[in-house]
Amino acid sequence: MFSHKQKISAILCLLITAQSQAQSSAAQEEDLLQLYGSEEMISIATGTQKPIHLAPAVASIVTAADIKAMGATSLDEALEMIPGLHVSISNINRLNSVYSIRGIHTGNNAQVLLTINGIPLKDAYSGSRLSTFRLPVANISRIEVIRGPGSAVHGADAFAGVINVITKDADEINGVAAGVRAGSFDTQESWAQYGGHVDGWGVSLSLEHAISAGDRGRKVESDFATVLGAPSFAPAVPMQSRYNILNSRIGVANDRWDISLWSWLQRDAGTGPGAAQAIDPVGGTDIDYLQFDANYRFPEKVSGWELGSRLNFQYENEKIRYMLLAPGSVVPVGDDGNIGTTPNSGCPVVVGLGQACLASFTEGLFGNPGERINNSSFEISALYDEQRNHLIRLSLGFSQQRLSAFEAKNFGPGTPAALVGETAADPTFGIWFIPGALTDVTGTPDVFIADQKRNAWYLAFQDEWQFAPDWELTGGLRYDHYSEFGATVNPRLALVWAMDYNLTSKLLLGSAFRAPSFGEEFSQNNPVLLGNSQVKPETINTAEVAFDYRPNFDLQDLFNIYYYEAKDLIEYGPVAGGGNQAQNLNSQKGYGIEMESRWRPSDPLLFSVAFAWQHSEDMRTGEPIADAPGRQLSLSLLWKLKPSWSVYGNANWVADRERAVGDSRSQIGDYTIVNATLRRSLGQHWELAASLRNLFDEDAREPSNGKIANDYPLEGRSLYAEIRYNLAN
Repeated sequence: MFSHKQKISAILCLLITAQSQAQSSAAQEEDLLQLYGSEEMISIATGTQKPIHLAPAVASIVTAADIKAMGATSLDEALEMIPGLHVSISNINRLNSVYSIRGIHTGNNAQVLLTINGIPLKDAYSGSRLSTFRLPVANISRIEVIRGPGSAVHGADAFAGVINVITKDADEINGVAAGVRAGSFDTQESWAQYGGHVDGWGVSLSLEHAISAGDRGRKVESDFATVLGAPSFAPAVPMQSRYNILNSRIGVANDRWDISLWSWLQRDAGTGPGAAQAIDPVGGTDIDYLQFDANYRFPEKVSGWELGSRLNFQYENEKIRYMLLAPGSVVPVGDDGNIGTTPNSGCPVVVGLGQACLASFTEGLFGNPGERINNSSFEISALYDEQRNHLIRLSLGFSQQRLSAFEAKNFGPGTPAALVGETAADPTFGIWFIPGALTDVTGTPDVFIADQKRNAWYLAFQDEWQFAPDWELTGGLRYDHYSEFGATVNPRLALVWAMDYNLTSKLLLGSAFRAPSFGEEFSQNNPVLLGNSQVKPETINTAEVAFDYRPNFDLQDLFNIYYYEAKDLIEYGPVAGGGNQAQNLNSQKGYGIEMESRWRPSDPLLFSVAFAWQHSEDMRTGEPIADAPGRQLSLSLLWKLKPSWSVYGNANWVADRERAVGDSRSQIGDYTIVNATLRRSLGQHWELAASLRNLFDEDAREPSNGKIANDYPLEGRSLYAEIRYNLAN
């Protein structure tokens, strides 16, 4: 027989068949309804909707109301309130965002899976998100986050965690909505939305545009060009953080179909500290990303199974313009035309460099790489709930990734720079001169990666079994097979116990894997990073214990403790002849605690606290993992002064980041960033808001890899004002 707690859970998720049994007082039943009746549901933990307190995962949700209250303008800003998740900066790639979870991260950050409405958003070359990816927030309904492995449900790259962004549907928009925002750094944002119903179909439309010149105060004292003794734009020219994004989505849905078309377009995005960690004021990135998605739910059950299918197509076209070094740079060039690789025997001896050919790039060192990626996937899933106390889910899927590369450059194989020291014209004063004209190496062996294709398929099983009153055991197993490296199997086991009507505990065991990216496997002709077709997938095993305690209607406390071991981590190690090649070099273990608390002492006030402490180390050496925050604390307060006024303030503290072994620089400084938002409603349809970010202009910095000596400065103080209009149907 089911307890009262299970009855309430059944009402919430519509997946569990409750049987009546009067075991508690009517007062306790009412308490349950008030405690959990309006609770958020989450889908990424199991693939089915479930109340978050019963989900077999350590999970957090950020709602549209949370995003609006905090004045967040991007997904990254909204994620900083999640315990154990820190938004940092890539130390190899254009100020790209890094989602560091529990001390697990790399420059490409492929260990965290980002999905949009359940569809992975991944660049096949890097294995991570699109370069320079920034997602506006006006069309976000909620953000679901699980910390810990998720490959048993989501497959590859659900390694350290999964972030799922749910967009607004027709019912949530419910009419016409629009807004504009403007502020510091020449930032301008605007959005317009429509949600309604036509002939039984829900129709949703969303258009968002965001443009900014970036913070011109984000300057670095020196860069890689300074290290080389070449001309440098630092410190006069800031890091290039400009962006120009057009984000649009069209969706139609009814009882059986859910179809959407998403377009994300980026124009002339800044290169951050530069592709070579040398400031680049002229380079930029253009990306066209298109996605078509269709879900179909079968109208009738088949032998008790509820069937559904999903078809998805993704297209990415990325065009990059790099000035790697400034005009007049004189650098040693190897026999392949790349910087710093092994010179040929005809090169003279240069004082301080040994045998070297020096080349002067009179107009600058340029590289214009690009890629076109086509991804397609198909899944069929089946749910069976006609066996007592079981909810069984089966899924079978197939995916294909295709990459074609194009490139033009004035250095490296196939260019005049590769002839330095051999058949090129005799140098003047021992220096060869390389013009700025680019050589197109597309379709030749000299391109940065040959065309690639990957096929993968999977079979997954999951059973949610309520084997006793207030106890549920979720077991799952997923088999993935990849055309390059073969098979991987990832199980998960989760025991959820509703210990009392206001206390839930969880024991979680799971494994996950990360598939090598095309770049890690097949990158070539690169002066720094080379691929290795023999690399294996990364793997991780995690154990967690979690508690959800709600002593009354106004207080919620979450606490969890975890331990993990990650093996075969892919890093770039030195190889003969110069450069670094992808290799399964390291293993890492870590443990820590995470806590969340939300307290509403009175109707106008809501306090939130999130704290995380973690220790992660190299399993071979025992040295701490570099750059990951050891402690994080987020405090926030929402105060509704009057029905039409609200104030939101939050402070994010980041501390205890270690340098890599052998890095003699001083420790990375801790920082606290304070943000505030004031919002005013004007009648039923209009809202005004003003936000201050980094209120005290903290000199906050994220760790670099040493080519930028004093790390990456974050944005300084900024001010934004916005106006919103909503007209409900």
